[in-house]
Amino acid sequence: MFILDRLVLHALACAGTVLLPAVHAQTQATQARSSIWISPRLGLAPGASIADALAAPFDAPYTVTTVRLGTTVTPGESDQRTSRILRNCNDYLPVESSIVSAGSAIDLRSLHYTGTQCDALALLRIAKPAHLHSLANFSWRHLSLRDLPPQLALALSPDQSARNRSVAAHNGSIRTVDPSVKLHPLNATQTELNAKDWTATLTLYGRADFTGSGEDALLVRRDASVKHGTYTTSSLFLLTRNRATGRLQIAGPQP
Repeated sequence: MFILDRLVLHALACAGTVLLPAVHAQTQATQARSSIWISPRLGLAPGASIADALAAPFDAPYTVTTVRLGTTVTPGESDQRTSRILRNCNDYLPVESSIVSAGSAIDLRSLHYTGTQCDALALLRIAKPAHLHSLANFSWRHLSLRDLPPQLALALSPDQSARNRSVAAHNGSIRTVDPSVKLHPLNATQTELNAKDWTATLTLYGRADFTGSGEDALLVRRDASVKHGTYTTSSLFLLTRNRATGRLQIAGPQP
């Protein structure tokens, strides 16, 4: 599994488009094994397509400031900055990596939260049917903490991120990096992680071949926050099952 870097995600989204069949609100786990499964948790309207969802208007538009990638903005410089209005995911995705402000800090957090759903839609737009299935009957209820990779723990520094990756490389679990964490499944597609210093909700958005390997992977959203502060973050993960251990792991290279 890997946390999806914004630039990598944008490159994937621009690489090509796979048309998906209409998605129904009552999506069944008994769909044909060759299909792309999209969870009702993604919030698509009955019969809506991915293209429809990407074009759907946000609850309110965001006025953002972007900077050209590869430049350094210093106080007083404005020639590298551009003001834009983002009305939907199609407006957001091409500029997400270059956004430096969205008005207030609250607006920026709101945009990040909304933008994570846009990123999920962009990945589902290019997803392919999987031919190798190890996650067809996936449910959070069937997992224990030893099945979850360390990268699902909230890392608050580059050092913590590096430690999580190192533990994953040695087949450790989320409990290895944070023994205080508890798992509380809410249903088959959503679970909570509750640790001493942070909490997170994991939401299953879809299952398909996202990497071109032919294997199915889970598209999972993590909404996390610290317990004694205001920091919040939303991230996407692609999870596959390790054939040797049966545990979940990051699909592909780590950023």
